[in-house]
Amino acid sequence: MRNIINIDKEWKFSLGNAAFPEKDFGFGRSGKTFAKSGESASPITADFDDSGWRSVDLPHDWAIEID
Repeated sequence: MRNIINIDKEWKFSLGNAAFPEKDFGFGRSGKTFAKSGESASPITADFDDSGWRSVDLPHDWAIEID
């Protein structure tokens, strides 16, 4: 029997900033952002504090975040 699980609820979102790595969680600055070694940018680590991020449900369009 097949189970259907809705994964569209309770996501977190924060609009990054590609022009300024310090505003974009350091992505691209360390060279380890997409490393397979387990070292990566902080948002994908288990202890990252995302309490300042907005809660969203999918689908979500990042363009609505732009002022």
